[in-house]
Amino acid sequence: MHPSMNEARWQRVTDIVNDCLDLPEAERVEFARKQCGDDTALFGEVQQWLDGARDTTGFLARPAKFDAIATEALSDAGLAQHIDAALRNDSSWINRRLGAYRITEEIARGGMGSVFKAVRADDEYEKLVAIKLIRSDVASEVVAQRFRAERQILANLDHPNIARLIDGGRSDDGTPYLVMEFVDGLPIDQYCKQHVLRIPERLKLFRDVCAAVHFAHQRLVVHRDLKPSNILVDGQAQVKLLDFGIAKLLDPTQIDESGKSIANPTVANAMTPAYASPEQVKGEAITTASDVYALGVLLYRLLAGKSPYKSDTTKPLELAKEIVDTEPDRPSSAVTRDDSPRPTERSLDNSKIARTLDSKRLQRSLRGDLDNIVLMALRKDPRRRYVSVEQLSEDVRRSENRQPVLAHADSMAYRARRFVQRNVWSVALSCVAAMGLVTLTATALHQASVARIEKLRAERHFASVRKLADVALFDVHRLIKNLPGSSRVQSGLIKTAVDYLEDLAKDVGDDAVLLSELGAGYVRLSGIQGSAVADANLGETAAARASLERGTAYLADAHSREPHDESIATKYVIALRKTAEFEWSNSQFDAAASAIDRAIAIGKSLQQNTRASIGTKLELAGALLTKARTSPAKRVSREVRLETANSALSILETLRAESLAPADRDRVLQNLGIAYDALAEIVSDATQPSTLIQAYELSLKSLAISESRAAISPTDRERAFNLAATYHSVAANAKELSRTAEAITFRQKAVDVYEQLSRDDPADQNAKMLHIYALTMLGEAQASGEQMEPAQKTIVKALELRKAVPAANLDMVFHRAAAFMLPVVQSAIHVARAKHQGASRAEQVSACQRASASFREVRRAQVAVNDLFLDQSQDPAAELKKLLQFCVSRVDIPS
Repeated sequence: MHPSMNEARWQRVTDIVNDCLDLPEAERVEFARKQCGDDTALFGEVQQWLDGARDTTGFLARPAKFDAIATEALSDAGLAQHIDAALRNDSSWINRRLGAYRITEEIARGGMGSVFKAVRADDEYEKLVAIKLIRSDVASEVVAQRFRAERQILANLDHPNIARLIDGGRSDDGTPYLVMEFVDGLPIDQYCKQHVLRIPERLKLFRDVCAAVHFAHQRLVVHRDLKPSNILVDGQAQVKLLDFGIAKLLDPTQIDESGKSIANPTVANAMTPAYASPEQVKGEAITTASDVYALGVLLYRLLAGKSPYKSDTTKPLELAKEIVDTEPDRPSSAVTRDDSPRPTERSLDNSKIARTLDSKRLQRSLRGDLDNIVLMALRKDPRRRYVSVEQLSEDVRRSENRQPVLAHADSMAYRARRFVQRNVWSVALSCVAAMGLVTLTATALHQASVARIEKLRAERHFASVRKLADVALFDVHRLIKNLPGSSRVQSGLIKTAVDYLEDLAKDVGDDAVLLSELGAGYVRLSGIQGSAVADANLGETAAARASLERGTAYLADAHSREPHDESIATKYVIALRKTAEFEWSNSQFDAAASAIDRAIAIGKSLQQNTRASIGTKLELAGALLTKARTSPAKRVSREVRLETANSALSILETLRAESLAPADRDRVLQNLGIAYDALAEIVSDATQPSTLIQAYELSLKSLAISESRAAISPTDRERAFNLAATYHSVAANAKELSRTAEAITFRQKAVDVYEQLSRDDPADQNAKMLHIYALTMLGEAQASGEQMEPAQKTIVKALELRKAVPAANLDMVFHRAAAFMLPVVQSAIHVARAKHQGASRAEQVSACQRASASFREVRRAQVAVNDLFLDQSQDPAAELKKLLQFCVSRVDIPS
């Protein structure tokens, strides 16, 4: 502190510099000038600090760094504690209400915002949350953009080791805020010290951190600020990753719900120096490798109790040089290193560990694999680090199990030593009992070593191929699936992914997790090929069936090996539900019933676990809804179907009442809409007028959900398909109430949606099929309303489009319905044309007789098909083919 500067003055300088350092360099001077007002001396002091920050090449971009220097400068004057209190003293928000929550206390504060503890204030239920607010004195469009980016990033990160985003909005005065899961825990390094954790326990926590970071990387998010204060451990020893405020999106094209990019370019140089990678310090491109490096620093500190750097963190240029140029000591060597106390860095002294494990024993525990793992993560060249966080975590696991690790050279001595460590007693007894077999033993060890080398190479190859296939099938596909005309691109992507999946299938072995990933990949592939009943697909039905069967078989195998693994079981439930929907759409009703019953049984077993995830509960609800909707009325009573649908609705209503992340909330709403539709279909009974009104009201509730979801993401094709299906439901229920005009309106809305979907992506065969079905139902509604000329044009268009449908898809449920309805509507049009064209009385009677005969025959055909649901003596496929041929033969286009 300058000798002439008092405490208040110094705090003012500190606050302004902190705020400036969170802005792009080009905006700092203007911001500082506004903050200083007419106080030119104050502006000069701030400018000096900003010049110093610029001289260190962005190294002071994090306000915490400046706070550290300020604290050191004031420590001699005894003012540090006062500044810390001042930084945290913001009582203006205490007891204020934001949405359903009331703020109770401030728990953290940074250059851009503050974090408060809050409680639920509407008496619905008790819940603690954390609320993050932008400080009003630094609010700007740049800050708001960063806040939006963090909100959208968190909305896409639903993982048990990542603090959940619950809600967000603006206060009455326009201040943006985020409502987060409240984590009552300690920074991971403090937790390890306080609980005197041994090495295996620390490694377990570290692997949980890796799981969270890897999950973010799979969604193209780099955290960029991994450090103990952003990694809390709660009372149940559960890790929670926090603060994605300076996270980077690897996909700059992602947008939020308002249509704005959620890239975060304004924090390119933001970092915490003690955990920054060499490329961050040098201002180079940031990738997932930067997070791997930060995890290496974290692991170093958790194991050795010290930083990998010897430089004082309050001397940024020295620290930057060491990060870029100097290789760190091995953690085992650093255990005994005498680092002088640093007033600005929390001490991680090893005293508590030393009480149970002296330094020599700790060195022995770290020496070898753990040393090599840490140093591989800390390599200066990003290309020489672990290729992924998952690979780093896997090496830690292999080290714990005394298996060979990637971070060690493949030497014979190393392999043999690991073998002996795993089999120490067997080797010792063998040596004592059979010294004469030394040669044979050496040969066996050599062969075992060679086998392990080959296995390790295979595992490396498998990991690389699996990662690529996973990215292609899930991450890349997610990015392109809503792009207009992307089906052909998706097709090429899928074909490439299939090649990789086939490669994996050769070497998958008996690893249940890998089997489940492979199975999930095939299930996703099948949906894109043609098994998705209500979403875009390429219409490749035979290929879709093969992929779905293969994926389900892999998941069944994985589930049999690990029946209590929730993730595997949930993937299996999804596969079975999709199988049921696909089989139902192809009239294979027994296969559909068998698959969905199995899915429900597994889902109910999972739900008995009180800690079942939201995803697991949603999948059970989805399976119940599929059963309710696909069970033929002549096989399953109305009461049973109603009970099944209500069971699903109960699960969904319970979830809706909870505080959920936006992505989870959207899935709940989507399924609620489906549930209302299913109930509308089941309760409707023409003999009971009151049920018709109830069904209509249920379909309107479903429509409200579908329209709101589609409005949020207008380009989302899945939401568009869902909206069109809901239009059909409302139209059908309106017709039952004789509201013909309303039925026509909603049928037309469905046609418009499918027509747009077909136009946007001509390769989407499902959109084309549903477009034909929608035209057929519109023509039927128009004919019922005696709008014969529009009905004539609608049906002609449907018939023309139908000519282009691949023969393999003619038996799909929507085309079967169209095949039945087309001749019926056509007959009605014949009658109307005869009447309106001034035909003689005899000609009109003849037309009516022909129409009546056609109508009766088609209705008998419909009844016959329904009877096939129960009559097991007939071949449904053969009979259905005959009936379809009959229906098609009845259709002719009037000239």
